[in-house]
Amino acid sequence: YLITEASLRPKHEDFTVDQARAFAEEFLAIDLDGVTLEIQLIDERKNDHGKEVINIQYMYEYEDGGIVTSLQLDPETGEITHYNDIKSHLMEELGIDAPENKDTISETEALEQAVHYLEQYTPSILHQDALPANDGRVDEEQDVYYFTFQRHVNGIPVIGDSITVLIAADGTLQLLDVTNLEIDHWPSIDDVISKEQATDK
Repeated sequence: YLITEASLRPKHEDFTVDQARAFAEEFLAIDLDGVTLEIQLIDERKNDHGKEVINIQYMYEYEDGGIVTSLQLDPETGEITHYNDIKSHLMEELGIDAPENKDTISETEALEQAVHYLEQYTPSILHQDALPANDGRVDEEQDVYYFTFQRHVNGIPVIGDSITVLIAADGTLQLLDVTNLEIDHWPSIDDVISKEQATDK
């Protein structure tokens, strides 16, 4: 089953660098004493898959140093193509104990939360990607649920094209990574042979 049957409206159209900065400042805001968010660089570049993105390099800065990473957005829609939450790592650096998760969500709830985040941050491509066929992976040591939403074209899964989402046990988004290959011409499925013919061959 696809995440959504019909294409959802993109978050933005004609997304600008100024809009990217405004989104990043709100989305990445942090509430820790002595820690400030610094947007260091915003530029347009190609990501590892050859897709144009708006790359936002930022730092969580504190008295003795800081942690630098990046957020990437689609320049056409303003939707997230890569985000990795480093707040837990930052708290470790600062010697701050993470709050105990008294209300740990179930795997089903984590999947629902993952879909919620996708509808919020990457709506325009969800009609291409399927809900996980199998249960998500669980990292019990880190209290994280891993989900992979595979892209399908003409009912066939596209290898190497998917959305990866990590959800913490408290329901927060830990990772959102989109691999969306830009392919203009897909092979026709009209001449696809059956499983039995393939086995005979």
